[in-house]
Amino acid sequence: MQMEIDPLGALMSFLGSLVAAALVFLLVAFLARKERGSAPGQANSALRILVHNQSIVDSSADLALFTAPGGAPIQSWSDLGIIFGWRFSDWPRTPPASAVELCAKDSSDPARLVLDPGKRVTRVTLHDRDETVGSRHSRLLAERRNARLMACIDTCPDPMWETDPSGARAWENKAYRDLRLGPETEETFQKLTAASLRSEKPAQRFAVDHAGRHMWFDFSAQFDGHSTFHHVRDVSVEVAAESARLSFVQSLSRTFAYLSTGLAVFDKDRQLVLFNPALVDLTGLNVEFLSSRPDLASFFDRLRDLHMVPEPKNYNNWRERISRIVETSREAGYAETWNLTDGVTFRVTGRPHPEGAVAFLFDDISSEILQSRRFRAELDLSQSALDALPDAIVLLSPGGNLAMANDAFRDLWDHDPEASLVAEDMQATLDTLAARCRPTPVWDRIVEAVQNSARKVYWQGPIQTLEGQRLTCTVTPLEQGNVMVRFSEVQQSQSEDGTDFKHQFGA
Repeated sequence: MQMEIDPLGALMSFLGSLVAAALVFLLVAFLARKERGSAPGQANSALRILVHNQSIVDSSADLALFTAPGGAPIQSWSDLGIIFGWRFSDWPRTPPASAVELCAKDSSDPARLVLDPGKRVTRVTLHDRDETVGSRHSRLLAERRNARLMACIDTCPDPMWETDPSGARAWENKAYRDLRLGPETEETFQKLTAASLRSEKPAQRFAVDHAGRHMWFDFSAQFDGHSTFHHVRDVSVEVAAESARLSFVQSLSRTFAYLSTGLAVFDKDRQLVLFNPALVDLTGLNVEFLSSRPDLASFFDRLRDLHMVPEPKNYNNWRERISRIVETSREAGYAETWNLTDGVTFRVTGRPHPEGAVAFLFDDISSEILQSRRFRAELDLSQSALDALPDAIVLLSPGGNLAMANDAFRDLWDHDPEASLVAEDMQATLDTLAARCRPTPVWDRIVEAVQNSARKVYWQGPIQTLEGQRLTCTVTPLEQGNVMVRFSEVQQSQSEDGTDFKHQFGA
């Protein structure tokens, strides 16, 4: 059985389906447009941002108008705090757990910021009456940044200003205005900053007479292709301090110029800052080298080249030695005697100074060493001469100390006054000798002879030991108040009680 189709009904059915499909498409498009928001430039637009785990996962195209400090793109919740926190109160440090609507800090600003947490993302929506919400917020942010930048420039203590290609001043900061430059001084400033722009140096220092004062300024300028930015720093205090320091150093130099001791002063950076002529004379270092302000290592290296330091076994040990000298001098002071190959002897002293500086003193003690050696040789010769005498002899100084004794004295009395680390005085020695002898006034007469050495009394007296040995004690005054006491065997008869004295008075 064949079924008959109604053409008109089929056409109406097709048209109905087409209309229904169109209505569904328009509805979906409307809902999607409502979800995304209006495009930039259309009314009722909003800036929408989706945040997941504090990271931005999607946003309106207007978010590209904003950047984080340094020009980086906005990528996180903290970045959003930078671009929104200044405008809206109570911006949370983390995405909120419930919906929050933030109002603008400025009561005349109608903008609202809605924070709507979902199951997986937090929606951040900026509403404003302006039809270009993102652009307006970007403009307000730029204006705020510019205002803060100008405020920062105005708080700078150094004068700053900008000039256009014609040389006219476009703007200046508060420090420049506070200078209150007159026409002539301002013209001088312009010339000096123009000169600094042509210089390869980062800054040039000039003296300017301003406000009745002679002031020093560091001028610098930078051209960015359109205009020139000028910077000036008042360095009058620094120049005055440097002048005072140089004057003080010059005064020290004049003071130390007459010293026979070589002086080298190094600052905390181990640079030579002061030396005197005696250093040149003693070490042979030339003035040109010292005036170049060498560092401490170079200073000692040059001394080594001139053979003015004890020659080390190897160079590595020498470097370690210099490091120890420096550290010791800085902490507690350094003192050492340098015996050089040419017979010269230096006493080198390092003294620490405040703020890490250190001073080295070089004394030529060659003559002192020579005299000391000669004196030592004379003492050895005198000792040898005394030791060669058969009689027991002891020398007493005016202060009552034992100056010298010979071998015969040590053998006779079995006593060595030099065995003790501490110098033995006369009374202790006489007490030791008296304890080994019969009572006699000789010991007291010896003490009187030393105490009255200016009278130069020569005398003799008898002594008898406990073992019965009879001796003659002879006291002889010497030069400079010294007294020689000699014990010799008895050559003639004397009284046993020691009262038989022979006196002979000197001049």
